[in-house]
Amino acid sequence: MLVNRIVSELEVAERVLYRTIAFKWSTPEARKFRDSIAISPRRGTLVINISILRIDRANARLPPLLVVLPNLRAVTLCTSHPVHRQCDTVCAGVHLLHLRRFAAYMKVGSSSALLAFLTAHPLLDALDEHPARPTREMFSSTRMITAVFAALTLASTGFAAPAPADGDVSNLSARAVAPSSRFVIYSDNWVTGALPAASALKGYNVVALSFLTLNGAVDQAGNWATLSAADKTAKKNEYHKAGIKIVASAFGATDTPTTSGANAVNTANTMAQWVKTNGLDGIDVDYEDLGAMNRGDGAAEKWVSDFTTTLRKTLPKGQYILSHAPLAPWLAPNQQFKAGAYVKINKNVGSLIDWVRHPSLFPCFYEVTDTEDLQYNVQFYNQGLYGDCAGLLTKSGGAFPGSSLFEIPKNGIPLNKLVIGKPATAADASNGFMSAATLGSCVKQAKAKGWNGGVMVWQFPHADAGWIKSAKGGAF
Repeated sequence: MLVNRIVSELEVAERVLYRTIAFKWSTPEARKFRDSIAISPRRGTLVINISILRIDRANARLPPLLVVLPNLRAVTLCTSHPVHRQCDTVCAGVHLLHLRRFAAYMKVGSSSALLAFLTAHPLLDALDEHPARPTREMFSSTRMITAVFAALTLASTGFAAPAPADGDVSNLSARAVAPSSRFVIYSDNWVTGALPAASALKGYNVVALSFLTLNGAVDQAGNWATLSAADKTAKKNEYHKAGIKIVASAFGATDTPTTSGANAVNTANTMAQWVKTNGLDGIDVDYEDLGAMNRGDGAAEKWVSDFTTTLRKTLPKGQYILSHAPLAPWLAPNQQFKAGAYVKINKNVGSLIDWVRHPSLFPCFYEVTDTEDLQYNVQFYNQGLYGDCAGLLTKSGGAFPGSSLFEIPKNGIPLNKLVIGKPATAADASNGFMSAATLGSCVKQAKAKGWNGGVMVWQFPHADAGWIKSAKGGAF
C-alpha cells in the first residue's frame, strides 16, 4: 500500500514535469542516457545509480532530467573514484544518520565524477521506517525515475522538509548540510532563555552562541548550557522548523589558545563533546590569537589545523556544521603573517570545513573538485578598512592589500567560500561599520558579479530580522 501510494504520487509529479518543461527522450544521446539509469535499494535508502556515460557536452542534446538539481533545497557534492566503492560508503553513512536523502551518481566524459545528496519527496521519508525494502521492480521504469526527479523538484519548491517528531531533536537530517548561502548572526549579549523567538531572526539560517572558551562556556553559550533538556529541545525544534541552525562559537577576541599553551587536540575534544552534550548543530571557530598569528612561526597555523582536524573527527561532516570566522587580512598573503595565516590553514584543513558547491555554468550538471568548498564567516571590520563597497569588494588597500572579497580568491580561496561579516552598529566594532542599507547595496553588487556566500553580523539584538532583510539588498 505504501509503495502504491508513492508510485501514484510520483506519476502525478511526472505529468506535471512533462507539462512544465516538455521533457522528451528524442535524441540517440538522450535514449542512451535514459537506458543507463537504474534504481536500487541500499540499506533501506533508495539510491538512484546513473552509470558511466561518455557524452560530448558540446554536441549532445541532453534531456533536462538533472536541471532539477540546482533547485533542490540541499545538495552536497564530493568526488568519488571508483564511483561505486565511494557510494557504498556514503550510503551506509546516510542510513546510519537516518537522513532522508537520495544519492545520485553520475560520470560524464572520462574524468569528472559526481555525487549528490538530494532532498527527498516527503512521501519517500516513510521508506526509512518501512520494514520492507523497495525492490528494483517497484521502480523499474524510466517513467518512475523521471517522476522521482520531478517529485524532488516539487519538494524543493512546494514542500518543507519533514520536521522531527516533537521532542526528537537528535534526528540529524535537519542539519546534515550547511546552507548554500549563509546568513549568520552571533548572539553574545544576554537574552533570557538564551535565544529569542525564532521569528525575531527571520532571514537568518545560522545563529552562533558566543562563547565556548578555554575556561568553559560563557555569555550566551553558558546561558544555553543552563537550560533544561526540555527547554533546549523546545528551542531547537522551534529554530529547526524555521530553518535556523544553532551552533556554538569558540574562543572570541579574549581567548588566546596558542599563546596560552592549550593543547589543540584536547581542547577540540572537550569542545566537541560540549557541542554534542548540549545538542547543538555544530561549532564556529572564532580564533583571534593575534599574538600567535603575528609571530609568524607557524605555531598558530598548526594549532588551528590540528584543532580543526580533531573537531571533525568527533563532529563528522554531514552531521555537524564546522565553520571558521577569520579576520579578513588573514585570507591574504602579508609579511605580518609570514607563516601564511588562513591561506595556510585553508590548504591544511579546508576540506574539513562545511560548505556546499554552487552549480556550474553548465545547466544540467555540477562541476566537482577534489574537495568540498569551505565556510568562512569573514570579519571585514576592526582593521581600518572595508568601509565602503569599493574597499569591501574590490580593493582593500591600506596595510592589508589583497583582502577584499573579490581579491581573496587570488590567494587560492574560492569566492563562494566567503561570507561577508559586518558589525550591526558602530558600537559593535572599532571600525568597519556600514549601515545595513549601504551593506545591502554592496551585497547586491557582489551577487551580480557571481558571489553567493551570504552575510554575517555581530551581533543580536543590535541586528535582527529587519537588519538582515536590508543587508541582503534584495539580492537573496
